[in-house]
Amino acid sequence: MKTVPALAMMLAMMPAGHAAGAHFGFEGWFGTYNRAEVRAGALMFDDDCASCHAIGLQTSAGAAMSLFEAQHQNGPALMYRLLRGHIALPIAHPVLAPVPAYDIATYLAWTADPTRDQRKRFGAMAILFLIAFGAVGYFAFGTRTDR
Repeated sequence: MKTVPALAMMLAMMPAGHAAGAHFGFEGWFGTYNRAEVRAGALMFDDDCASCHAIGLQTSAGAAMSLFEAQHQNGPALMYRLLRGHIALPIAHPVLAPVPAYDIATYLAWTADPTRDQRKRFGAMAILFLIAFGAVGYFAFGTRTDR
């Protein structure tokens, strides 16, 4: 993927450990995206960031940031720290307040994986079905005494 050289260098320098500073509600087994935060992040991204970091093109810096969030262990928290100015950039970039940075990081995570909520819901239903089906099978066939 072709990206802005400064962005590629910055992404390569990011640490792999836990990035303190933000805890996102969509992370974890039962977490879901907060639609209001995603909408607010989309509006702010479109107003302030999209002129330089368009997401629609695969070769853009915005798409690289979104994919970075999806592929990195703590991608949303690192993107939050980046937007807040806690990680030094090799280029001049404005530092955002906590709420806009949080909303934009949430939006970028959503753009990287918009079906996360659906997959989690489907997975939970599949596990509940398997538990129920296993219980029925156990009580129907596992308690037979004519063996």
